[in-house]
Amino acid sequence: MTLSSNLKSLFKRFASADEAEHAALNTTQQTTELETTDSKSIAMANQGLTAGKALHELATKYRFQQHQLYHGGTNQLQVVEDTDQGVVLHSQFELIGSTGDVVMTEWLAKGSLHAEDCLHAEGSSQTRGSLQAKGSLSAEGSAYFVAVDNVGQFYIGQLGKRGKYNLSACFSLAVYPTKDICFYQGQIWLVAALKSGRFSHKKLFVVDLTQVVDAILNVTHMQLDDYFSKCVSQYDVPFDFERNSMVCTAHNELVFYQRSEQGSHQLVCFNPVTANVQEIPLTGKPAPDDISVRNTFFQDKARGLVLLANAEAVSLSSLESNSGSSVDTDPQDDSHHQQRFDYSLQLIDLNQKQVSWSRTVRSLHVSQICSDYEAEDIVEALTAIAQGDLDSEHHEGLQTFIECLTSAVIAKDGNSIWLAWQDGVVQQLSLQGDNISPLYQLVQLNQAGEQRGLSFDHDLQTIQGQINERLFVGVGDEEDASLWQCTVPTVNRNEFAFDGATNTPLVCERADINLIIDSAEYFLPSATGQVDIVCRDLSCNTARLAALQQLEALMPQLQRYYQAHPQSEALYFAFIEQQVASCISQSEYDFFASAAYDDKCACVLANIVKQFAGWGVGGHLKGLKGIPVFAEAVLSLAFKLEYLDVLAEYFNALDNQLPIHPFHVHRTMAVIRETHADTPELARFLQRLPWPWNDAEFTVPNVGDYDE
Repeated sequence: MTLSSNLKSLFKRFASADEAEHAALNTTQQTTELETTDSKSIAMANQGLTAGKALHELATKYRFQQHQLYHGGTNQLQVVEDTDQGVVLHSQFELIGSTGDVVMTEWLAKGSLHAEDCLHAEGSSQTRGSLQAKGSLSAEGSAYFVAVDNVGQFYIGQLGKRGKYNLSACFSLAVYPTKDICFYQGQIWLVAALKSGRFSHKKLFVVDLTQVVDAILNVTHMQLDDYFSKCVSQYDVPFDFERNSMVCTAHNELVFYQRSEQGSHQLVCFNPVTANVQEIPLTGKPAPDDISVRNTFFQDKARGLVLLANAEAVSLSSLESNSGSSVDTDPQDDSHHQQRFDYSLQLIDLNQKQVSWSRTVRSLHVSQICSDYEAEDIVEALTAIAQGDLDSEHHEGLQTFIECLTSAVIAKDGNSIWLAWQDGVVQQLSLQGDNISPLYQLVQLNQAGEQRGLSFDHDLQTIQGQINERLFVGVGDEEDASLWQCTVPTVNRNEFAFDGATNTPLVCERADINLIIDSAEYFLPSATGQVDIVCRDLSCNTARLAALQQLEALMPQLQRYYQAHPQSEALYFAFIEQQVASCISQSEYDFFASAAYDDKCACVLANIVKQFAGWGVGGHLKGLKGIPVFAEAVLSLAFKLEYLDVLAEYFNALDNQLPIHPFHVHRTMAVIRETHADTPELARFLQRLPWPWNDAEFTVPNVGDYDE
């Protein structure tokens, strides 16, 4: 053990040997304590580094995605792994009571927790599974996550054994839908208005997740509120800002993007503890409309980067339309149809609090900007702006021009940027804004092998992601977008010269990404009664048939479940199609109605209904929104005469106790009586029905989804 020079000098201050000896003993004890403290600090630091590395590996291996059946439906949060074979489902959590958007999911290392007990999440359907907090962090068993929905409900769970779980909220901030949220070093920052106050009075909340988890692990449910009040701080926000632009750049330092009424823009640095506000002007100008149908504000929150058009840099292009281009731009004879305009993009770095660059990324021909009947007005407006006339009368034309860029995404590796345009073109930039790819015109091949565009109009094109050399693009509005994939050619940057007037065709095909579920446990009902069925393509009859056959095979398992759990009251299905980084879902309302048009699908659907009728249990079950179980399937089959016998079995299987739900009274039976009137099949069907279904005079109030 070696003493420092400062500690050694203490001995010279004592007049006697006894004092010196006593001092030496004290100093030795202090030094030992210091060394012990240093050893503990080093050990904790090493443990933190190990946990951080493991957490990075975990986040690299797994990701989150969520879906809900309809606006107001219960959120289903999935932990998935991307593989060469498809997207593998690890665990699924129903966020009980969460019916809004999930606005944040983040991994939490176990190393940040101090508890030796366990969190609890309700296990598959009815059991409770422990979430161990002991041992070192690993990919499974010691990694925690937090999910926050848009009304400030916090859900904390653990990645443990593969399976399906029900997760209840740990606590709630009780706020109106959030305006912004971000995560920084174990803290969540959230901007929203308290439901107990005015909607316009936004507050900034900071939640220390370590303290919250400790509270959950160490106190009873009745004591949680006391602990949470110590973990949550709130501050006033004395300024407005662009929604979802907040980034935490340092301890107690937040950066926001803000637009001014004068058409300029700036960053706002805010320290909530000191209430210090600093405004940093930015060069360039944003789009004139702060609220638009299409997104013009593209942000990568994890990297603190924002991409948006520089509306100040619109200029007439010096490029000529290339008649020999690989894809015809269809120039018109009129002079205003010959004009091209340079589109300037700027990258804002919120961490560095500056515009990193602003440069022209593409030249747009007028036919790529708007329809022919708008061309003259658009050209007049953009020409005036290019000549320095910034009058507000030109804002509509400028906004139309800016909205030509429909997607801007930082690549997963963080080294490049993908842009997508409404005319079906994609291009790749370096992170410094240099063009590193041609202008790729996305095309498909028809049955004759001829190339044609992915859409016939200026549709929304969205970069969905990239897996190796495959680029995925969504075409159309978000809810109805079709997913396409293409293989991006390798470009030698040393030999590449960007040609802004020529488009290079890039052949695409419909994407097929499989959601792989390898355990029957996933198909047990959740707390709300939801069962997910995988469908490779929700718009394809072949894929619908495969999904229905999957459900048909599942029916015996569901029968056994409801026989074992007679207290369960609900059963309904969500049909899930996997996308690149998310999944979309359809309810029985959409899926069964579409499937029943196909004879093969209708036959399988009838077999499913027949199986249910033979269960001997489940007549009391309710489907989505409280309608009778399988009601949408029965209504879809009601138009087909050949399935009336199956429907008679179904109605006999219902418990038929008052009160009777109006769905079958006003819809199914009305369709059957009207469609099959005066047929012997209808007469035989009615004879087999129990009361009240055989009573044409029976009625109940017809209450809709939105009636009180």
